[in-house]
Amino acid sequence: MKIQSYRFLQFLNKFLVYFVLTFFALVMIFPFAYMLATSFKIPADTFRYPPRMLPRNPETIVVDGYDEPLPLYFVDVDGVQKEYALAQSNIKVGTYAPADNLTATVERYLTEVKPTGGATNQQKVEVNGEMEKLFDVEVDGQIIPMILVSQTTVGEFVDPQNPENKVFQNVRLSEPVETFGGHPENYTEVIELNNMARALTNTALVTILVVVGQLLTSVVGGYAFARLRFPWA
Repeated sequence: MKIQSYRFLQFLNKFLVYFVLTFFALVMIFPFAYMLATSFKIPADTFRYPPRMLPRNPETIVVDGYDEPLPLYFVDVDGVQKEYALAQSNIKVGTYAPADNLTATVERYLTEVKPTGGATNQQKVEVNGEMEKLFDVEVDGQIIPMILVSQTTVGEFVDPQNPENKVFQNVRLSEPVETFGGHPENYTEVIELNNMARALTNTALVTILVVVGQLLTSVVGGYAFARLRFPWA
């Protein structure tokens, strides 16, 4: 029993030592592994937050009626996540509400509303001690003067199979459709940038010549010092 206990303690001790060493080795290697993986990413993926380890590529799709392939995103359609193509971004949308009932809000495109009284003589109303501009907003066929509560931008997403089906939602809050994949051509682009290939060649040449020269002189000098007999030695 004592021998088994001793062997178990030895095994446990070695396991803990190797576990700690492996853990710290992974911690030290991780930054270099992340830098290596980042070198294969596209710029948009490099500066993404939160960062991700492996490089990914945004998916695109050809949609009828559009000249270029459109990026794919996951959008919420009737509570179901579907893949839609981003046809247009930066569409400005405003949230409007009557001055006497700020909770009764409606959303309209900024191009769909007009200043109450005209652009040169827009009417204003006092709300919470501040003067707010009024806009003519159509609600159920009626024009109601409202104030602009907030403003945001959305994107127009279309169904790749049926472009007539459109969904509008915030592009920055939408998740793009991506696949794993690297870009080794990044290294070629860096080497071609500012004639870096010539600089790397010069650096490699100087380094090789210095190392070879040191090896030759060290070997010859070491042999001489080994064979010579110095006085009082």
